[in-house]
Amino acid sequence: MGKYNEPLNEEGKKQARIVRDKLKDTKLDFIITSLLLRAKKTAVIINEQRNILIIYDDRISERDFGEFEGQMTKNFDFLLSKYKISKGREYTKLFSKSI
Repeated sequence: MGKYNEPLNEEGKKQARIVRDKLKDTKLDFIITSLLLRAKKTAVIINEQRNILIIYDDRISERDFGEFEGQMTKNFDFLLSKYKISKGREYTKLFSKSI
């Protein structure tokens, strides 16, 4: 995803609810999040049934994946071929560092 400002999808909402439930007995003084829609929505879900201060901070930033930004993984083969990166060890190393 990177900096692509997309709303939180259903899977992300489900994951946020799981985190919320796991943190229900944990005292939180505040929540800090980036300005991305999906990050803000995650904070709101975690804050449900609480009254915790949510701090939106533009200094928190996700990675910028350049041409890969916002792309579905099914498009990676095409993009990788543009840069003559073959599948295999280098391909795996590239994505293990960026996901």
